Order: sequence, then C-alpha cells, then structure tokens
Amino acid sequence: MKGLLKALCGLALAFGLIWANTYDGPAIIWNKVYDSGAQDMANGVAVDDNFVYVTGSFFNENEEDWDFLTICYDKDGNRIWNKTYGTSAGSEQARGVTVDDESIYVTGYSSIWSGYDFLTIRYDKRYGDLIWNKVYDSGNDDRANGVAVDGEFVYVTGWYFNGTDEDYLTICYDKDGNLIWNTVYDSGIRDVAQGVAVDDRFVYVTGRSWNGGEKDFLTICYDKNGDLIWNKVYGSRAFSELAFGVAVDDNFVYVTGWGPSFSLLTICYDKDGNLIWDKTYDSGNDDHATGVAVDEQGYLYVTGWSSNGTDYDFQTIKYDRTVWIDELPALGFKLDLKEPAPNPFKLSTDIYYSLAHSGLVNLKVYDVSGRPVKTLSSGIKASGYYAITWDGRDDLGRAVAPGVYFIRMQAGNHTATRKLIRVR
Repeated sequence: MKGLLKALCGLALAFGLIWANTYDGPAIIWNKVYDSGAQDMANGVAVDDNFVYVTGSFFNENEEDWDFLTICYDKDGNRIWNKTYGTSAGSEQARGVTVDDESIYVTGYSSIWSGYDFLTIRYDKRYGDLIWNKVYDSGNDDRANGVAVDGEFVYVTGWYFNGTDEDYLTICYDKDGNLIWNTVYDSGIRDVAQGVAVDDRFVYVTGRSWNGGEKDFLTICYDKNGDLIWNKVYGSRAFSELAFGVAVDDNFVYVTGWGPSFSLLTICYDKDGNLIWDKTYDSGNDDHATGVAVDEQGYLYVTGWSSNGTDYDFQTIKYDRTVWIDELPALGFKLDLKEPAPNPFKLSTDIYYSLAHSGLVNLKVYDVSGRPVKTLSSGIKASGYYAITWDGRDDLGRAVAPGVYFIRMQAGNHTATRKLIRVR
C-alpha cells in the first residue's frame, strides 16, 4: 500500500527507553489474576512453546496450612488447568517451577519432617499428574526456592541454616530423583538463594545477601560440576533489593525481584556477569516479583503477587521484546540497514546499508542507556550500497566495554536500528 509506514517499535530485551522521544518501555501484552477465594501467592513461572506455568501456594482453610498450587495458562492467558499438592501433617510452600519436553518440576519446602526440608515434585506436563516427589534433608533447616532442568539433570537451589546464619545451597538430581552433588556458597554473612537457571554450560543461582542493614541481589554462576565461576552483587546502600527469580537465553541472564517502594525490579546480565539493563514496574500497590522466564520468541514473563488493600493476588506480566524495524514505502526515501557481521564481535564488525535515493544520513552507535558512543557517518550520501567498519572504540578513541550496543541509522524522517553485542 502506498504511503504505508509500518513501525514495529520495541526494544531488544525489554530494557526500557533508548529513544526517549519514540518509545517509553516494553508493552504489557496481558495481565492475569487468579483468586482461589483465600490467600494466593505466586512464586515461580516457566514457559514452553504453547503454555505458561505458574506456581505458588494457597492457604488451605480446611487444614489451616499452606499447600502447593500450580496453574497452566495458554499463551493468550486462558487458564487450562490448576493442581494442588499438600498433606494434612504440615505446610508445603511451592517456590519454583520449570518444564522440559515431558514434565513439570516444582520445588519448595515442607515442614512435615523434622524442621524444614527441600521438597521437589515431578508432574506430567499435559495433565498435571504426579510422577514422583523427593525430599532433601541436610540435618538443619533447608528451604528450596528454585528449580531448573536440562537434558539430564534437575537443579534445585535454596538455603540452609549452618548454625550461625543462612548460606546458599544448590543440589543436582538426575531425572529419576537420585542426588548427584550439592554445593554451598557462604559470603560470610547471610545469603539466601531463591532462583536457579541453566544453559548448556552453566548453572545460575540468584538470591539476596545482607549488606549492613540492607539487602542486595546476589547472582552466582557455577559450572555443571557445581564449581564457582563468578558472582555479582546488584544493590544500593539506601534501599533493599531482593532477587527471587532468574532465567537465561542464548546471550543473557535475567534476574527479577523487588526494589525500592515495593516495585517489580528486573535486571539483565551478559554471560560474563556484566550488567546490561534494569527495569522497574510499579502498579501503585505493593508489588513483589518472584519469578521470570523468557520464551523462544523472546517474550519475557515476570510473575509475583500484589496487594489490593484487602488480600494478595497472583500477578503475571508479559513484556514485549521486539527489535525496532521500519518498513518504508516502496515509493519514497528507502533505506536498508543490514545485520552487522560478525555479531557478536570481539575487535571489529562490519556494518552494511543501502539507500534508494541520495540524502542526509546519520549512522551512530548508542549504548543501552541511549547515549551516543560513536558517529560512524554523518553527511550527504548518494544512492547505493555502503560498508563501514566499527573498531569498537568511541568518539575519543577509547575501547568500549563488552556489552550490548545499538546502531541507529537516520535518513530524513526514517530510522532503522540493529542490536550489536561486543564480547571479551
């Protein structure tokens, strides 16, 4: 259609503003509330190709204790099924959920044995039928908060009491529920692990660590044998930031929790532990994020609970992750900005673009906060094809840090943007 300008305006990885005059943050696709009629608190979320799985706990008024509650939604937010798990001997609190091709794995803790112990359950994915449950008891209080699965193993994380304070505790099961290894992280102060995620090489654990009177996000990377690779702290001395959920994709690690004034706080690291972006959401009530997941299309799901002034309800948010694309009219000023190569890059990368007509062109590199880093081209260009090399340096000749950058091309009133990643 003549004169048609279709703009898919978004931001890679849903981190918020890049162009302040054009886009004001990721769009919420849907927001669903589940109310059992009693107290409901969501603590974890997982996704596959067709469904979203949310887990948490509800107060069983008949037994006067807490039980596991797991819900399956389709991608439009329609509820497919919900399952509960509990015993009359004590309370069970579900804290995390993950999914593979066949099963759903839910973890948390139970008080039906001596003190508190890790409790992990495997369900059939299609109908939510119970396959097995496993208990881990260190001899002290143990509380599992997160679970992740790869092709062979199930990883559960939480904390245990060492006699003085809390430490991270992460364990590995095989698919039949047999214990393979366990590992402890102790910073010397109180450390409470809440979430775990896994990729093809590493295991990522997040939670909180005490910093004086405040709390900070504490995220750890292990190899598949449970050996420490890196640990990162995110926080300020003025406020507490409490991490609860972690998810990974091919390039990034996403951590969510709550920050100042009880707002939802989500941050993104690259795989080396470098901070890429942070994002907050505030509904006006007390909001607490407890789980995060990313699907194959790049949508980011954050779940938790919100106070409506009377009681607490599940709150699940879907963030858009759309790369900025401009499709220009067939007749008029047409530009085409290609994908940089290589991307990711280490030393330098080549940028290709074409113009259907001559005109003023500005081609710049921006960091994730929207600040200009490098001007690659500025001036009148004739129609044709162009290639330019960026050597990974800013306008002052300084090498830029590894991380995410954006190449923005502007010609007249039209723009095109590409994401670029620099690695070590």
